[in-house]
Amino acid sequence: MYKLIAFLRRSMHLIYLFFYVILLTNMVLGLFGQPVLKIKWTLYILGVMIISFILREVFSRGIFLFIVHLGISFLTFLIAGNMYLKVILVLVIMSLAMEGVLYMRSNYTLKRFFEAPWPCFLVGMATIGLGTYFDNKSLVHIGYIFPIIIIMVFLVAMYLEGLESYIHKTKRVSGAPVKQIVSVNSLIITAIMVITLTALILGNALHFDRALKDLLLALAIIAKFVILIIINILKLILTLLGLSLPGNMTGSNVYYKDITDASLLSKIIHFILTALIILLVVFLLYKVFSWLIRLLLMRNMRDDDLVENISKNKRHGFSVDKYVDPNKLVGNSPDIKARRIYKTRVQAFKRFFVPDRNATTKDILIMMNHSEGDNLPKEVDTLTDMYNDVRYGGVMPDSKFLKDMKKLK
Repeated sequence: MYKLIAFLRRSMHLIYLFFYVILLTNMVLGLFGQPVLKIKWTLYILGVMIISFILREVFSRGIFLFIVHLGISFLTFLIAGNMYLKVILVLVIMSLAMEGVLYMRSNYTLKRFFEAPWPCFLVGMATIGLGTYFDNKSLVHIGYIFPIIIIMVFLVAMYLEGLESYIHKTKRVSGAPVKQIVSVNSLIITAIMVITLTALILGNALHFDRALKDLLLALAIIAKFVILIIINILKLILTLLGLSLPGNMTGSNVYYKDITDASLLSKIIHFILTALIILLVVFLLYKVFSWLIRLLLMRNMRDDDLVENISKNKRHGFSVDKYVDPNKLVGNSPDIKARRIYKTRVQAFKRFFVPDRNATTKDILIMMNHSEGDNLPKEVDTLTDMYNDVRYGGVMPDSKFLKDMKKLK
């Protein structure tokens, strides 16, 4: 699983970088009044990025990677259509070369193209503005859609990065519920993405942007009416004092008919209803995913999640949990013998407690000590330390080591 997670993380990094590059490239093209990238050039950039990502894992020196990208840049310059496209594509390819060299110089440690994806919203706004100015609908759509995709891919990449770190740190931990953790966290990140996309799609279908604009216009009219009231109050006070307002503050250009317009109330009600529909759908999705997450957390861990499996045997009408996994403790190798010795010692306390499925040796030691009234022999501590050395420390016990463990048992 660890290798699969690492591969998926690199794939997400490639996808994240690809959408960022396409967004920036189209923004620059739009800045010069050029049309957006055609599909063939978009696929061309994707192909170059895939080759770049493969070669950086193959080459041992960054200079070779740089030379290959230099050759691709020269070829691209010859086949590109116009000068704007030539220059931009060459800059993109050489930027990939520099990013690959930095990756290799950092001991092949994966780093993100940007530490945070939030600048993509600024780039998206600039792209939308350029598309609107040049009446380029394709550019406007790219400015709307690509930042959302980048954020979603970034969330998945961050999730995979955390999952990769978790699996790496728990590889030698007994009883770590890896698959349960993967299932729960995958459901959480899926819930975030589904709720966000649903809110965006629903907001677009209900024209939430128009409703928000109408609300802001209505609030502006209300604010103008409030200012008019304040001006009239000041006028009354100053009149009583024998003074008058300056000519530009008389409020003569402000009309009461704006606030009495029937459409003003309808705009506010329309915004409230639209917002309530979106919030209701989001709330229902949240409750559904919360129920699914609780369901996963309540499930017992699967057997293949366990390093030491525990099963149940019924004796005299009650259940006793024992370590009985034959696949784990079968054989006569020294480490298996040491683990059997420790298991026998733990089973001696079965009348006092039953170890939990994911209990660590430290947890078991605490339960042993509690059952003995905090007077647990020191030999049990030593036996636990010897077991940990064999089970997790990579120690292969010899005959003397096993004899010492038997004496402690």
